Amino acid sequence: GLYRRLRGIDKVGTKVISLTDFKKALKNMNSSLSDGELRVMFEHFDGEDCGLIDYELFIEGILSIYMYVNI
Repeated sequence: GLYRRLRGIDKVGTKVISLTDFKKALKNMNSSLSDGELRVMFEHFDGEDCGLIDYELFIEGILSIYMYVNI
C-alpha cells in the first residue's frame, strides 16, 4: 500500500519525504490527483514549511479524515 511505497522511498530511514518523492509515490499508485492537488495536500502536512513531510503523520492524517468522512 501507500505506506510501503513511502517507506521504500525513504532509503535512509528518516521517515520524511520530499514533494517530488511524494508525487512519484502517488502517481505510481495511479492517483487521479493533479500535480496541484498533490502539492496542496503535501503543503497541508508540511507544517514547518521545510519541503518535507513525515509520511507516518501523513498516513495517520489521511486515515483520520477517511474515518471521519465514513462515520
